[in-house]
Amino acid sequence: MTPHYTAPTRTAGLNNVKLVFFGMVQLATRSGGNYALPESIFDFTPTETGIGDQYIPLCDVFDIASLSTHFVLAHPPQTASIRCGNAEYIKAAQDAIDREAGRKGIERSPIAEMFAAFAPTAALQSEIDRITESLPAGAAAMQLRIERDWLAYAERKGWRDGVISGGSEAVLNHIRIFDKIAASDSGINTIFACCDEDDLTIPSKVVRMDAKERGIDLIFKSDFSINCVSRLQKSVIDFGLCLKLNQYVGTPRSTFSNILCMVKAFEISSSPEHYVFDAASEKIERRWDCGRIVNPGRAIMKVGDEGHESDG
Repeated sequence: MTPHYTAPTRTAGLNNVKLVFFGMVQLATRSGGNYALPESIFDFTPTETGIGDQYIPLCDVFDIASLSTHFVLAHPPQTASIRCGNAEYIKAAQDAIDREAGRKGIERSPIAEMFAAFAPTAALQSEIDRITESLPAGAAAMQLRIERDWLAYAERKGWRDGVISGGSEAVLNHIRIFDKIAASDSGINTIFACCDEDDLTIPSKVVRMDAKERGIDLIFKSDFSINCVSRLQKSVIDFGLCLKLNQYVGTPRSTFSNILCMVKAFEISSSPEHYVFDAASEKIERRWDCGRIVNPGRAIMKVGDEGHESDG
């Protein structure tokens, strides 16, 4: 009987969803089986009280025509159904991505092409375009990774703010990020802050003032009227805005930053102007890995020098 892989009942955030789906493809291909993407996905919404219980149709998040060019959306029912957990699918996905780390000519790889197929719906793309047009010329994007769920993840990983190890620095506060941007020669002084504002541990107005003191104008999604309420849809808008802007600051320890870098490199056929804020440096550093390396200290090395070690 042909093994048929199905998605977990609950997935996590937007880019973990992408990794799970890509991982399903990897396991199905490896075993000679098949798979099909679900019709709806869990609308992961981390708050102090939980992660929510809502689901959203796949067609309300991704453009189905684009997705169907690289993913199977329907299969006849199979009796030998296999439902792996998120971790197993993500590991299969990450293993495939890791095999491209440190290689030249990966900008337009089949893996990058598959992740580029996760295009927004037409309605969400319209929101992305509208907001992008409202941003000041030369605005950059930044992943403000100081939300409650990220800090909890950092605690589980044993990261301590400011600790340097293996060429990387644990940066878990916004002031350190802004100081590194201000110290750089990137020319970045206006930033769209990509984050889940309702999960911040510090009020956004305080974060904005701290940025302003360092010569940085900060823009949040809440500064605009957004025509959606779903957390996944808002994440798609974040991703789309960051993809359209030429400069981006984030951490390679995040799936959001890595998939964004991979897709941007695919679009422009070269390494994008993306920076990391958690290399062991007093300023943000340019990354050169096209989104394939999770260790900040290695992601900033030129291709051929960084090796294949990951941050885990």
